[in-house]
Amino acid sequence: MQYADVAVARRIGTRETLLTYSISPELLPSIQVGMMVEVPFRATLATGIVTHFRRSLPKSGLLARLKPIRRLLSPWPVLLADDLAFRLALADQTAAGRSLTLTEQLPPRSLLKQLEAPQPPARLLPTNRLFELGAATNSLAYLLPKIRTVLDKGFSVSLIAPTSTMVDILYQLWQKHLSGQVEVFRPDGPVDSLLPIWQAVFGKTTKLIIGPRSTVLLPFRRLGLTIIDSVGHPQLSEEQAPYYEAFTAARLRLTTAGGSLIARSSLPPLDLLGSTQRRLWQFRGREQPLPRIIISQYRSENLFSPAAEESIEKSRTDRQRVVVVVRDHGGARGSICKSCGLMQRCHTCQTLLVPLDAPSTGSNQSPISCSKCQTPLGAKPGCLNCHSFDLKSFGRGTELWQKIIGQHFPGLQVEIMARATAVPQNWQLLVVAPSWLQLPPVEADRIIVIKPEDFLASSDFFGQEDWHRLLLELRNRARLELIIETTEPEQAFFSELTELLPRQMIRTTLAERRAAGYPPYGNVLFLKLTASTTAQLAKLGQTVRRLVTTALPEATFLGPLDTSEARNPEKMSAKILVKFAGQLPTTRLRELREHLPSGIRMQIFPAEHTTKILRPSARGQL
Repeated sequence: MQYADVAVARRIGTRETLLTYSISPELLPSIQVGMMVEVPFRATLATGIVTHFRRSLPKSGLLARLKPIRRLLSPWPVLLADDLAFRLALADQTAAGRSLTLTEQLPPRSLLKQLEAPQPPARLLPTNRLFELGAATNSLAYLLPKIRTVLDKGFSVSLIAPTSTMVDILYQLWQKHLSGQVEVFRPDGPVDSLLPIWQAVFGKTTKLIIGPRSTVLLPFRRLGLTIIDSVGHPQLSEEQAPYYEAFTAARLRLTTAGGSLIARSSLPPLDLLGSTQRRLWQFRGREQPLPRIIISQYRSENLFSPAAEESIEKSRTDRQRVVVVVRDHGGARGSICKSCGLMQRCHTCQTLLVPLDAPSTGSNQSPISCSKCQTPLGAKPGCLNCHSFDLKSFGRGTELWQKIIGQHFPGLQVEIMARATAVPQNWQLLVVAPSWLQLPPVEADRIIVIKPEDFLASSDFFGQEDWHRLLLELRNRARLELIIETTEPEQAFFSELTELLPRQMIRTTLAERRAAGYPPYGNVLFLKLTASTTAQLAKLGQTVRRLVTTALPEATFLGPLDTSEARNPEKMSAKILVKFAGQLPTTRLRELREHLPSGIRMQIFPAEHTTKILRPSARGQL
């Protein structure tokens, strides 16, 4: 008799380990590593993946408790050796549970009977790594020939976007030029819609697959090119088990599956610039000349500075297009509940919720996601605390700017663009909020930015990286002119915009990170604790600190930071950041995860998206 280790698609308490099952004689001739199987799990049946075989058990007493594999769900391996190696390496990067990582994004059981045996795996060589600095990844002139070449060679292409809105827009764009060869991957969509996706994954057809971050885990047999847009976007990181980040995972997959990778961001991840990774990558910058950059002093008593007014008038005369970037969506800057006095803020990123975000008056209104981080605002409409509809708005958002600009420049076609999927038609001046930068590029002749210091209000080096990403992205979307209306024109950020890359900022940031021991020169562990009272939270923190100190004796604690839970004001939460040097001790951290008290979430972040977790609420402790 032989035995098999199986990754089960279930949480096993705090443990996420592989389970061992016996193999019955009738299954022994046909079972293979990588097959999907049905196994007994507690009182139910569960789906699993065979990871490897055993001829003997480590303890003789285990045989009596061993359960048999019930049946094979797939007649062929769903995950090949390369896929298993990739997923195990990905789990080790963040000390995530191997079972959940190995069983993520498998074909639905109901589709297995409709799928034919996969094609033999193949690699498209050579392997290339290209990082586009601000150039539009979805520009037809550059990407279309590359995608067509890969498809013509019999390989598929995956295009990963951070938000569902971007996925829909990119699908509409590419469907016009590759009709019949484009599919959208929606992991939670109808099962029938997934059939063409899995046919392409198993090599029966060649497609351009457009999808969210989980697309990177699809076990392609013949993947020639992966494209990732907006590297550094928070939505490219999975914060639930299994933990991963799409760009990190795509880079790791190059070593096992081959193919090429094209990534895009205004500022590349620092670990590509500050380590030996740089020599593996090509960097492609903007092909057209840089726009003229004007830094103007913002004065609240004026709508625009003289330079901005002159630019708008010239655009109206020459029939050119202008984009005005303001802080908020909607008709106001924020809202406050008149019943309980709560300022409406996103509980994840602390962004003020404007009327377009905050639930509107009326019992049939549904909650809307935060415009900045896309976090759902709650299960009930109205105030996030008492659910009252008596919300008072304040400030100035895109809708008010549209009205005021229209009055100031009569005859000018002024439109607004929120998080909608469609760009307004026949516009001359477009008023947008910063989330506009998360959508595929809508280039303009001139861009005017109103008080960018309101978008990001941190002066440490994490905040500087966010500043540069924002300003570089704006610079790369302006064809002729970029005007920045700011109350802080002396900031050094602005003088660096004329360079292709803000090299001085990168050198300074890397030096500060090295001195502080932050990635890419160290590791950061993130723990979130939740309890009903401050006293319980303190006791829980002591327990966790003792466990972490045992697992990582050299660790330095940053925090904790006590805050009330926005979703449930009766609960308290604390964030603990743990800094440690050297290689990631995967085994010790996995053991730590298994012994953490119930309800504690532990995440480990690679270098390139550490910035995302060190939000302004935590930066003061660093």
